[in-house]
Amino acid sequence: MTDSPKAGESQVNFRKIVVPFEQEGPAEEPLFVNMCQVAFHDEIVYIDVGVIPLDDVLNRDNKAELSFLLLSRLVMSVPTLKNLQTQIGSLLERLGSRDAATPS
Repeated sequence: MTDSPKAGESQVNFRKIVVPFEQEGPAEEPLFVNMCQVAFHDEIVYIDVGVIPLDDVLNRDNKAELSFLLLSRLVMSVPTLKNLQTQIGSLLERLGSRDAATPS
């Protein structure tokens, strides 16, 4: 479900915990995420989004496993994923040009 670690990255496993659904909508309470995992089966793509608690990160002490609190699972077709890729790429380009124009 996740990519293999690249050179220089440490291997960490994530224990996925499903968080109960709340009744608030995205207008009242936007969903904050700091972790996502992707997978696919046949022509269906799954994107799990959630949070790794800050306490787990700060108190890691070389643990090989961190908690991944799964808040939502997005399910989509490959064409929808490609559309999302295009939108994310465009956003990253705009953010990159904005950062390049901002003096440090």
